[in-house]
Amino acid sequence: MVDGDSKNIPARTKIAEAYVNTNQYDKASEVVKKILELNPKSHEGTFLAGRIHLARKEYNDASPSFNLISRKILNLQAPTISSGSRNSGTEISSRRKVNWRRR
Repeated sequence: MVDGDSKNIPARTKIAEAYVNTNQYDKASEVVKKILELNPKSHEGTFLAGRIHLARKEYNDASPSFNLISRKILNLQAPTISSGSRNSGTEISSRRKVNWRRR
């Protein structure tokens, strides 16, 4: 499939994207499976797995992939409301600073 370096994840990712974009989900799934075997932490592989499930209308399987990729990319924990703060509980705290933006 990928000449030269058989562990070339960027090349495998491009191939999987091409398969997804041409509705060849079985082939894409095989490539994504190999990507995730080579690197279980691959953001691209996890995202593509979610896209494949979504395209196949496998919503229950797509959701965990997208949730996982969100956590991987954002690397955030859900903010919590501080109790007993002088702001009457409106202050948001977390282990990592979160920048909230209006859209």
